[in-house]
Amino acid sequence: MRIDKAALDKGRLVVEFIWPLEGREVELRAIYPDTYPRLRPTVQLRGDPATFPKRHCSPDEGSLCLLGRDSRQWRQQWTLADLLGHQLADALSDAGEEDPQGEPAEFWWNGHGLADSYCLVDSSWDIGSATQGKLRIRFNCQERLDAPPRFRALVAEVGDDTGQTLAQWSEPVPEGVVQSAREAIVPWMYVNEVLLPSDVKGQLGAFVDRLAPSAAVSKVSADFSVQWFAVLYKTELQEGQLGLGWLFVVAYGRRQAFQQNKAKTVAIVRTYRAGAGDIAARASSFHRLRGKKAAVFGLGAIGAPLALELARNGCALLRLVDHDVVEPGNSIRWPLGASAWGASKAGSLEAFIREQYPWTRVDPPVTHNIGVQAGDDAMLSSVLNGVDIAIDATASYGVSTVLSDYCCDRGIPLITLYASPPVTGGVVARFAPQSGCPTCLEFAHHDGSILRAPGFGDETGLTQPPGCAERTFTGASFDLQELSLEAMRLIVETLASPASTHSEVRTLSLATEGQRISPAWRTDPLPRRETCSCGRRS
Repeated sequence: MRIDKAALDKGRLVVEFIWPLEGREVELRAIYPDTYPRLRPTVQLRGDPATFPKRHCSPDEGSLCLLGRDSRQWRQQWTLADLLGHQLADALSDAGEEDPQGEPAEFWWNGHGLADSYCLVDSSWDIGSATQGKLRIRFNCQERLDAPPRFRALVAEVGDDTGQTLAQWSEPVPEGVVQSAREAIVPWMYVNEVLLPSDVKGQLGAFVDRLAPSAAVSKVSADFSVQWFAVLYKTELQEGQLGLGWLFVVAYGRRQAFQQNKAKTVAIVRTYRAGAGDIAARASSFHRLRGKKAAVFGLGAIGAPLALELARNGCALLRLVDHDVVEPGNSIRWPLGASAWGASKAGSLEAFIREQYPWTRVDPPVTHNIGVQAGDDAMLSSVLNGVDIAIDATASYGVSTVLSDYCCDRGIPLITLYASPPVTGGVVARFAPQSGCPTCLEFAHHDGSILRAPGFGDETGLTQPPGCAERTFTGASFDLQELSLEAMRLIVETLASPASTHSEVRTLSLATEGQRISPAWRTDPLPRRETCSCGRRS
């Protein structure tokens, strides 16, 4: 056994040793974290990477996957000997119980990639029996004095060696790729085996030598050029599911280096998967909102976070309506910070969503004050035309009744949300066209059949900030977003189930008898009231 004294001088315990296993000796290295025994030591194989197992082991540094990532799998009473005794044999022989997950090779390749650079692909693509061809890559490249260049790229088209198109990018293009976009025709080859990094420099050199004769040089600036290469290979995408792995290699440098066949820098651009299925794999809500259109009225402290959630979860089209601008004081509970000061709320959100969530299109923002400006009917008719759902976050009862009338006439469900003045409670309601309306809810509150949320009628929660023309409620975003998030859940539920034809009211309590409580929700049905005129609209 040998203790690494250099590491020990830096406060790290690293031990190299030989472990007897089934009649042979295994050379190992153990790296103890500062948090041992709360967290496990890292165990690495020593020796020639070519001899490392193909699974449960990082192919370059030899770190062994003896346990799953969940830290609860490590027993704090174990020693290193216990861990090796229980897990080493199974890890090296790919036997025993293991977590149901695959081991994508690109995870290891990406670990060698340029920081802050990527090339996008779609996991649904299939190249059939093709073994080589050309890619059309759209990219931009930012030269940096103190760091390697930064690449933003996507594969726009995959073609085989006959020129036949095998796959095309069909998703919206991220703004970071569109800006200053260039196109490169890139040679690719397919390796019919799981390709792991072992001798990265040597492997990249071999790929470049093989593909360079058919690779074009892309001029980035007057004195800087880039050459792209791609290697496709077999990889495990999920447990038991093989698919395509992608390796993107760039050679870059001064133009004369390419002209005079001098040395260039060769590097990996990380592969990221951004097809619709790749995005939706992490949340089923993406499937439910894909293709849906929503109108959001009111983009304050509860409406703006909700608009961002709709975009984040794949809503196809948003129409945003608000007349207000972002002031510094809004930042304490508005989702965007100082960069939005002085700009319209609708315009700021539109620009942010366009840049960050390319799968969501936002129509030109509407800066209209309902009931104050002329043209309410034309604006509402235009904004509600063709939408699947409308959201009212204006916190105005009058506006809610107007929106309810327009939505009812068009058969559109309306989601309304608002907080009490001291933000000790709030309401998220769904008003279905053939069921109860905002006025029905007022009747229910008046007769007590639906209890009001805490804080309504309490004007101690109102304050007038200096320079502000009117009073506003007091409350923090971490309470208000309870309403935004519950509204989002109700929106997904409503769009996922066309049978959701009944109105309902979800009432939030954040306090009781003056004391804070954990968020508590109560749900009540809201049928039409005989005393309400909405029944006569049918």
